[in-house]
Amino acid sequence: MRALAIVIAATVAISCADPPVQHFPGPDGNTWHSVRCSIQTDCLRRAGEACPSGYVDKYELRNKREMLIRCKGDLGEWKN
Repeated sequence: MRALAIVIAATVAISCADPPVQHFPGPDGNTWHSVRCSIQTDCLRRAGEACPSGYVDKYELRNKREMLIRCKGDLGEWKN
């Protein structure tokens, strides 16, 4: 019974985890990152992890539970 409880707890923890940061080419030709999260503070923390030097553009979507960001120092940072 205890093993079943551990398996259920692990399954719940994994299902509640935020998806990984997605990387994609943006409309300006630079790499952009999509950060999805359950609460905004998690988005900000994950954006900081994805862009340790900070980010120059940020768009918040879906009640601030998704951010599209471009990291500072990405190739072509000022290519607008």
